[in-house]
Amino acid sequence: MWAVLAVLALASLAGAIDIVPRNAPKAFFLPELRAWELLAGALLALWPGEASRAPRAASWMGGLGLALILLPVVIYDDYTPFPGLAALPPVLGTLLVLHAARAGTQIAAILSWRPLVGVGLVSYSAYLWHQPLLAAARLAWLTEPPPVLRAGLVGVTLVLAVLSWRYVERPARSGALFARRRAVFGAAAAAIAAAVVIGMAGQAPQTAALWRWTHPGLAPGLARLEAATVRPASVDDGACFFSVEAVDAALLRRMTACHARLGPGIVVLGDSHAADLVAAIATRADRPRFMVGLAAAGCRLSRPKAECDFDDFLAFVRGNPGLVKRVIYAQAGFYLLSGDGERDGKRRMLADLGLDERVPELPNNPQATAKILAYLKKISQHAEVWWLGPWMPPHVPPGLTLRHGCAAPLALRPNLEAEYHELDRFLADEAAAAGLRYLSLMDMLDLTLPADLQDCGAIFWRDGDHFSPAGAGRFGARLDPALWQ
Repeated sequence: MWAVLAVLALASLAGAIDIVPRNAPKAFFLPELRAWELLAGALLALWPGEASRAPRAASWMGGLGLALILLPVVIYDDYTPFPGLAALPPVLGTLLVLHAARAGTQIAAILSWRPLVGVGLVSYSAYLWHQPLLAAARLAWLTEPPPVLRAGLVGVTLVLAVLSWRYVERPARSGALFARRRAVFGAAAAAIAAAVVIGMAGQAPQTAALWRWTHPGLAPGLARLEAATVRPASVDDGACFFSVEAVDAALLRRMTACHARLGPGIVVLGDSHAADLVAAIATRADRPRFMVGLAAAGCRLSRPKAECDFDDFLAFVRGNPGLVKRVIYAQAGFYLLSGDGERDGKRRMLADLGLDERVPELPNNPQATAKILAYLKKISQHAEVWWLGPWMPPHVPPGLTLRHGCAAPLALRPNLEAEYHELDRFLADEAAAAGLRYLSLMDMLDLTLPADLQDCGAIFWRDGDHFSPAGAGRFGARLDPALWQ
């Protein structure tokens, strides 16, 4: 049995290590990728060997275990890939503590301290209570709840945890709450069924209508929110202003026909921000007659997905000289920053900050920038290349407007603008050194909050960094027509 559990634990750990770099939330929430942590406890319980009887050795073992548990609290940060290998030290530390904590050892004396024993008794109840209390506080406050309130909620959590332990958990364990095992399983099944029904009801189409009926005052805000979270429609005027996601024979035929009537065209290349740029240009009355958007989510030259057609596009431009007059490249800027100076930046290093939390100093990412410039220089041998710098995203969840109204006093996080201006200058200098033209989209859009976040008629961002349909029109009006003239 022990060997079977060991194999299962190793398989679970290997799966977690494999998934974490690509999808950390999946590794965090899927039970099969966290099973190794529980199986580690089972392996210790079934360990065929004997525990060390030497108090000194057991104390050293327990001390090492405590260190492995506590050090990650200090060492790990937002950029530590977790769980995977990063979960291994605290799990091993827990095993060592459990293995070594026996009568007569220092670790047993520490863990037998009455305050720690008391916290341990109510710890699971406290775990269950703290989440809804802190979540409710964050829903009520526009910014991070003040420290005094959070400290108070910790105290309330402990009080509720003690009451739950005394009047629910302990009676349930002793059999006083449910006299028979059948009653326990029946109550658990009823609770699970109720949770499923409530969850399904919350997802039913009729729920939105019921919500509007019971909250008539918030219905206009909900309508604004629903309109904002719609992705702008894929652009295609039926002629020569259109978007595609693949370089293929159909694209060549259509661009060749447009070239015959209108001359060389313009291609906007990049990720979902480039797609938003095309949608914004499409709202202009003076938009170009021949422009193609070749943009898709995740298609960044710094780290392209396998399905992005950058190599095919380079071959396309080489093989069809004169077909493309200008290539405009655009992508999200936070990927060109770095949280630790080594790895590519991520959306969450800004989006996860509190609305009043200062943005830390984020080093520019020269490695990612160099990859972009290397590709654009190859393109520049066959067409003009303009790198359109990133815009400064507000990273304000649109849902906040529903809770706090269209007049909410929202502002950019402290230091966000300075970090993006520094990135803008860095990219401009690097592009100039490479002989490429760079235009600042930050200067063109000149965003200010709260005016450029929303008004009482529309929300201008469908999430923290993408334009809503209304935003495409608002910000499209600020674009320099030199981009397509």
